[in-house]
Amino acid sequence: MVVVPQSFILPNCIRGVIPAASLRPYPLPNLISRNLMLKHLVLMKFRRDIRPEEIRSLEEDLAAMPKRISEILSYEFGCDIRSERSYDFGIVSTFQNVDALKRYQIHPEHMVLLRKVRTLCTSIVACIFEC
Repeated sequence: MVVVPQSFILPNCIRGVIPAASLRPYPLPNLISRNLMLKHLVLMKFRRDIRPEEIRSLEEDLAAMPKRISEILSYEFGCDIRSERSYDFGIVSTFQNVDALKRYQIHPEHMVLLRKVRTLCTSIVACIFEC
């Protein structure tokens, strides 16, 4: 993990590593602007014994999320194409503002997806930034 000196971290930056075993919606600090759109990036490291059909099932569930949760403005995801040292899977989603992201985090469909992701992953890294 790269350690960034505190002086280089902007006050409205949200980042962190979330152990898969404790995956749950995490609190969002008060952001500087509640009117800017947000990008939410998630990187996942799968269990070593994950089966291809489990990944396909995850992709199907992810593809259905924008239809089920109106707060999602855009949603992109896919498997990594690089080496073993990379994370295995990434998701990039866009939300209108922090309030929309908070509603998404506690949405029942999102909670179901979180439980599934926890069973598939050993590590999850997330970053939310204003755009």
